[in-house]
Amino acid sequence: MIHKIIVSDRSFNVLDDLTAEASNVSWQNNRIGGNAAFSFDLPVRFCEETALGGNFNVKIYRKNSSTKNYDLWYQGRIEDKINNVRGMDEILTVRGFGYQSELKDIYVDRDYTSKTIEFIVEDILDNDVTPNTNISKGTI
Repeated sequence: MIHKIIVSDRSFNVLDDLTAEASNVSWQNNRIGGNAAFSFDLPVRFCEETALGGNFNVKIYRKNSSTKNYDLWYQGRIEDKINNVRGMDEILTVRGFGYQSELKDIYVDRDYTSKTIEFIVEDILDNDVTPNTNISKGTI
């Protein structure tokens, strides 16, 4: 296997290793940094046995040819699942986006008068982003 796919819940408790079942694995990097979209396909019958929830964490690892270990290449969250029929097969396409997509879930309704940009960013990170997302200050 070239790729390894691990799914965790929002608390990062590992739920499943989808490596053997996943096909058509793809991911993108954002041009301004971070991870963009990802997708992979799973057989529908497998998904009937496994609950893949929205906002679940997905880590995609890639096999390192020199060490033979798997290195983390992508991390994001599941945003939707699409049922597809391809010939005689039913496939579930799992799609999502990197963690910057969580920023759209944050709403800030405060005024910042006579404050520096550094103060504002730090305040929003501490009070809105870090407690309400999987984004930590070290990842920004």
